[in-house]
Amino acid sequence: MKRIMFRFVAVLWLLVYGSAAHTQLLLKKDAPLHDAVQKVLSALPGQLKTITGTLLADNPQSREYESKVQLPGSLSSSVVQYASVDKKKTIAAWHAVVMEEEDFKTAGKKFRWLYNQLKAGSFQCDGRSIRFTGKYEAPSEDITFTTVMLAQAGDKGKERIELSMQYEVTQWVIRVAVYNEDTETLSLIKNGPGE
Repeated sequence: MKRIMFRFVAVLWLLVYGSAAHTQLLLKKDAPLHDAVQKVLSALPGQLKTITGTLLADNPQSREYESKVQLPGSLSSSVVQYASVDKKKTIAAWHAVVMEEEDFKTAGKKFRWLYNQLKAGSFQCDGRSIRFTGKYEAPSEDITFTTVMLAQAGDKGKERIELSMQYEVTQWVIRVAVYNEDTETLSLIKNGPGE
């Protein structure tokens, strides 16, 4: 009886801890992606000023700048500064267009891969170690917009990473946004630059 119980516990242990270790081995962090997001998070306390490049667009509600931090393989990265409702402060967000793809399955795989990489990463911001968590929502060809919000585990801080996949005209567009969350920020950032 003891031998059967020991085998049961050993098999159970291997299934639980062995599969977690196996998953960690399969999910190797993408260093360039992690490094780029780390640079953006490090610049958040200073409203992204250290990574803000040349002015690209001056809109009534926002100013879009070239970002000095580019996500590896992305089509574009920018820092967007939004004027607060009372015009007394500036709210900054970092945006990247990661992929434009006609094939839904290819875009869906990239979306899932980005989610896994961002969720698996450990980042530093303002002297704190941050891990992000958020419920994965699988994109669907029937739904033209999917977004996943990643917040700090335990909801301890305001830093957010938003991953979205949207169908635009003839292709799926995947975007990543990094910002500090508050009610005003969310209302300004949701539609991206130039809105």
